[in-house]
Amino acid sequence: MIKVKVIRNQDDGFKSITISGHAYSGEPGFDLVCAGVSAIVFGTLNALSLKSKPMPEVKVNEKDNALVEIKNIKDKKSQEILEIMLIQLSSVEESYKEYISIID
Repeated sequence: MIKVKVIRNQDDGFKSITISGHAYSGEPGFDLVCAGVSAIVFGTLNALSLKSKPMPEVKVNEKDNALVEIKNIKDKKSQEILEIMLIQLSSVEESYKEYISIID
């Protein structure tokens, strides 16, 4: 299962977001849930790199249990980009609850 863990600041802004695990909703290379989540997350990281000043701290580990960790989110633009990512991931969760869980 893919797990998305969101930690917010007191002002309801994002402090950190961690995405980990695999969906295992299909055979490797045909797992549409993993492909969708990967597209959303890596598209978001590309947007952050182009539009955020300063860039949040991002750690990516694609070994055994894929992990993307986003921390030190300070500017309003980053907050907005990450809110859009969370909305998109929530749409995936709505259709595939057995493969993705968001803890906010």
